[in-house]
Amino acid sequence: MPQLYKMTKEMVKDELKTGNYFCITTNSWTSEANHNYIACSPFAERHTAENLAEEPKRVAREWNLDEKIVAVVSENAANIVAAIKLVGWKRYPCFAHNINLVVQHSLREINDVLEKVKKIKPSSVRKTKKNSKQTSVSYTNCKAVCENEMELDI
Repeated sequence: MPQLYKMTKEMVKDELKTGNYFCITTNSWTSEANHNYIACSPFAERHTAENLAEEPKRVAREWNLDEKIVAVVSENAANIVAAIKLVGWKRYPCFAHNINLVVQHSLREINDVLEKVKKIKPSSVRKTKKNSKQTSVSYTNCKAVCENEMELDI
């Protein structure tokens, strides 16, 4: 298996020689076993910008890309942002990470409303069959419960 890895790595390196510009992505994370990583590499150092800057530079040198990196996509952690700045690469924030932050923040903002809605008993909402394709829902009891429990500003 190590031989296959070496052979494949060399093939990829040869292919990368043909490119002039590359954008990379990086992320630091902690495993469930509490091991720290930057991208896929174990990272035992303190997570300072200076320490974090060394790993992407090392990987770029290993893959002969150190002079070809034009941008880095990363999370918004201050130490990662500072590390990329120290290396001198242009940084772009990760869109998926930002969307996740927005959703998490939004869920925290509406948590009180969600908890109150969860307390509404199913009997407060009556369904009446119109025909086989339509279902009408009466919210009169639900509205009364909601008005007593919370104020909705829509």
